[in-house]
Amino acid sequence: MTLDLQIRQIDKTVTVEIGSIMNVKQALVYRQDNIFKYGLAATKNHFSYHSMVMYAYPKILDDFKKNAGSIKFQKGCFNFKTFSDINTPDFEEFLKTSAKQDFTPVINHYKNKK
Repeated sequence: MTLDLQIRQIDKTVTVEIGSIMNVKQALVYRQDNIFKYGLAATKNHFSYHSMVMYAYPKILDDFKKNAGSIKFQKGCFNFKTFSDINTPDFEEFLKTSAKQDFTPVINHYKNKK
């Protein structure tokens, strides 16, 4: 199963479109209520998974890091060389936890900024 399919099957609140993330013009952008929630991007050197959920709720990221192997983490994203670097059961659990997290405060914050 692809990461894209996993995200869409686990988090039914998101819609997906092709858009821009950081400097990547052709990325998969997942939105909840028209606010960025997740993103998948391919760069010259690696793949990136971006998550406003793990940015807003760092404990989710801390829990995932425990079994993450060679994945390189930043505050709101992680980078990996190949899809096999991601332990699928751990990533699936991470997605389930992210999908269950109340994202409403983040949505309201960004909607009030507009």
